[in-house]
Amino acid sequence: MVERKRTTVPPIILSGMPGAGKSTVGPLLARILAAPFVDLDKLFREKFGMSPAAAIRRRGEGFFRRKEEELLGSLA
Repeated sequence: MVERKRTTVPPIILSGMPGAGKSTVGPLLARILAAPFVDLDKLFREKFGMSPAAAIRRRGEGFFRRKEEELLGSLA
């Protein structure tokens, strides 16, 4: 694999079903592009004190989606 170094990279968001490989592919892509990687599920846990799955169970999917969108907005 060839690593390419860039000075500025626009944000890239990987989305998909749980288990699709986002947390595996994301860090690899970030390394190739010399860009930061943020695991949104981990950030969600740190900020709200519960996993995305727990947030959906406890507060509903609407709550989770709103908070997820807030986190994405704060990163972009």
